[in-house]
Amino acid sequence: MTRVIFVFPIIREEDQPKHFPLGMGICAAVAERAGAKVAFYDMNAARSVLDKEEVFREVEDAAREGYDVVATGGLTTTYNCVKRLGKLLRPILPDATFLLGGNLVTTLPNEIMSWLKEYDICAIGDAWETVTDIVSLSVDREWDKVLGVGWRNEKGDLVLNG
Repeated sequence: MTRVIFVFPIIREEDQPKHFPLGMGICAAVAERAGAKVAFYDMNAARSVLDKEEVFREVEDAAREGYDVVATGGLTTTYNCVKRLGKLLRPILPDATFLLGGNLVTTLPNEIMSWLKEYDICAIGDAWETVTDIVSLSVDREWDKVLGVGWRNEKGDLVLNG
């Protein structure tokens, strides 16, 4: 059974959290329904009771439980958090598939994926349509079979599917 952790990043550090991450919540539900064992950590909500560094430590501790897929993403305002998250978790989960989604990567996939080298694959558009395929192929990594994604080829170049 594939183990997936969905991590919702901090959105606007200068403001209080206000909304449930509905898109990521739908993706987590779809992955779970497809048979994955799913964990969900909302960094944005956690910062209402913890300071930022404590939130990152909690995510780091959660990652030590071991996951096959680390999924994150969100608005463009999550960039700094997503970047730090990738650098923090990649050494802990070197063999995991790191998935990036949301508006952050959908608007500028080539640029964002070139800046965030820790991420292996990105979901373009509505990830809930592709998350089942991404989770089921996370071991074989035959990304060319999944529409609506971008991934790094053997040379590290980004390949975008239809």
